[in-house]
Amino acid sequence: LFFLNLSKSRRSLYHQAYYKAYRDLYSAIILISLGARNIGIKMFKKNLKLASQFHLTEIQLTCLVNLKHHSALNGKKKEYERYNEQFHIIYQTQEAEYKSWEMYEEITLHYARSAANTDEMIALSQNYCTQIDKLRKKYNTFTLNMNYFRVKIFTHQMTENFKRVVTDCNEGDKYLIDNPNLNQLIRRAKFSLDRMNAYMHLRDFKKGSEDAERCKEFYEEGSNNWMVFMEYYFLMAIQSGDIEKAHEICYSTLNHPRFILSPVQNKERWGIFEGYLKYGLESSMNKNLVQKIIAQEHPFNIDQFLKSTSIYSKDKKGLNISIIILHILFLLERGDFGGIIDRADAMKQYHRRYLLKGDNYRSYCFMNMLMVLESENFELDRIQMRTNKFYAKMTAAKMEYDNKVSDLEIIPYEQLWDNILVRLKEINVKQKQYSS
Repeated sequence: LFFLNLSKSRRSLYHQAYYKAYRDLYSAIILISLGARNIGIKMFKKNLKLASQFHLTEIQLTCLVNLKHHSALNGKKKEYERYNEQFHIIYQTQEAEYKSWEMYEEITLHYARSAANTDEMIALSQNYCTQIDKLRKKYNTFTLNMNYFRVKIFTHQMTENFKRVVTDCNEGDKYLIDNPNLNQLIRRAKFSLDRMNAYMHLRDFKKGSEDAERCKEFYEEGSNNWMVFMEYYFLMAIQSGDIEKAHEICYSTLNHPRFILSPVQNKERWGIFEGYLKYGLESSMNKNLVQKIIAQEHPFNIDQFLKSTSIYSKDKKGLNISIIILHILFLLERGDFGGIIDRADAMKQYHRRYLLKGDNYRSYCFMNMLMVLESENFELDRIQMRTNKFYAKMTAAKMEYDNKVSDLEIIPYEQLWDNILVRLKEINVKQKQYSS
């Protein structure tokens, strides 16, 4: 650990300084404990400058404790007073940072336990945002600024003000760019993920896709953060209707050597994404593109896919809804009305047991619309008449936010419903031609 060379890696100047400062700090402590006090003190002085430059408050504090103690032992009154004054300032700064961490962690803890955005929690988050803003204006450290942006983004996510989330992420990004010594790709990557998520909720897939193209350089290919980014990147592409880009993203992820090391639930999630990609190809009007892509791939087996998604099938919410919907979409695309009828009772039971009006309302409405297909015997005019009210309610509702990819619509329900109506029209026309 003492001989790592981070300068040859993709690590930022901040991370290189962070490693060097902690390495030299413990080296100085060990040297003093072994009697090499003069060398140790020189290292503390040098390390104090480095830690100050990169806002490493904890290291500054430890250096100052040792330096003022050394000054006292040697009777250097002015030097002692100077170090002691700095110590009290940094001590108060660290207290402010600890306080900001505590406020941020309290909100994070609530969110990890429940995605419900209560009025009480929103008010608390807004209050904490104001408090941290005052602290960062007084002490202006990296930690205080980052925690301010974190809490601010959380607050606007909870209030579903996604335009403000984009603004918050841009402000955080600017702070890092304006402070090159503090700039870190991993921090900019987090802002880009939050911004992409906001664009998804705003249904601004064009800007989201453009942002993804700009920000993909922030991620080390094959890393955990890269895998998360690729999920959002794929969703942006497929929701904007860019099937070719979605196909490229999907298979560059699935074929990556490190994908095999992903957790089982992540592999299944990408399996579901692949299923929607295949459906997008089958229902696409761009037949030249479809033939070009399908020629490179194996055919998609819906039955095999359903058997392979064991984890999400047990989890009765989140992406399990996407699995049920995808099955119906494939059956309809292939004109298998009998298969949809066979699934009707199970779908009604699932809807009644697991989908409540207040729990992802858009999914609740869309499942209601799907159930009308069978009850109206797949007659287009009657289906449209029966589903108009659900469609209006669904489009008026916002996508539920809980900061999890598993609860996002892979393809917007409006787009899926348009595809369903087009396919029903094609089938109805063929049936009339056949009967005549």
